[in-house]
Amino acid sequence: MSKLVSLFLSVMLLFLFTSENLFADNLSYNEYINRGILYADQKNYDSAIGYYNQAIRLNPNLPEAYNNRGSAYAVKGEQVWALADFTEAIRLKPNYTFAYNNRGLLHIERGDYERALSDFSQAILIDPGYAKAYRNRGDAWVQKGEYERAISDYDQAIRLSPSYAMAYGSRGNAYANRGEYDKAAADYNQAIRINPNYAEAYINRGNIYYDIGYTNRGLEDYTRVLDINLSYGPDLAKSYANRGLAYNNMGEYRRALTDYNEAIKLRPNLAVVFRHRGVSYTNLGEYDLAIEDFTHAIILNPNYALAYINRGNAYSQKGLYDQARIDYHQAVRINPKYGAIYY
Repeated sequence: MSKLVSLFLSVMLLFLFTSENLFADNLSYNEYINRGILYADQKNYDSAIGYYNQAIRLNPNLPEAYNNRGSAYAVKGEQVWALADFTEAIRLKPNYTFAYNNRGLLHIERGDYERALSDFSQAILIDPGYAKAYRNRGDAWVQKGEYERAISDYDQAIRLSPSYAMAYGSRGNAYANRGEYDKAAADYNQAIRINPNYAEAYINRGNIYYDIGYTNRGLEDYTRVLDINLSYGPDLAKSYANRGLAYNNMGEYRRALTDYNEAIKLRPNLAVVFRHRGVSYTNLGEYDLAIEDFTHAIILNPNYALAYINRGNAYSQKGLYDQARIDYHQAVRINPKYGAIYY
């Protein structure tokens, strides 16, 4: 190739790259946000964050860009950055219900249930018709063991949105925690009628069937979960975790571990998955690995009472009773309803 041709190609490539950058720089902040949304929908969160960065560079007072970027950070498990973005969105737009709701969800994931309740309540105060905020506040009440308040919020979410499958599923969980299995099963049935691919509803209904002795029905629900294509769920990590829970409940602990491992690769900051994997290790008698997972779940969520109880059980299996007592005491301090473990 002659030097002239080589120089011409180099100039053309430089022109193409320069033109592309100029085109990118000429986008409006709304176009950057729209591209960020597109990439987020494709689960390409790094690219989405890049476009939101560009939108913020052009207009640093745009609350939607901060809220959207915070959502992408949250999915990536970068909780500190997500919290900062949601808070900035609220500072710029004090009546921004979506940002309050998103920050509340992040607080739940971080185990900060009081702040979660505050954010969901603020979202409801701004928009009393915001069904998701009622359902999410109900979830926060459940974490605190306040089932009556949770059910009241789920009732309101369902009144506002009668086809809200997840509200039925969450209310079913609250009823199950209160031992009202008939009501819980009815809610899971309704959730499944609305969304036949609602994996968590099948799992939770299966758990109830197991608890009341209908083993075959429980197995049918767990098998149904395994048949649901993972792509149905908006969160692939959660789909793996759900299937792992089904395998664990069926006694197939090694297969459960495989799914939990996949979930953790995708979402390494989900405390609940580490706890569930720890339960499978416990069932296999691998107590040291179980303790590692429970400890990691506690690091991710310092208020995770069940993780303390599970770790206490694993310590007991190893004969480390003093450590077990410390964990049980901490679980009761977080949630007094677990005081029964002492009797």
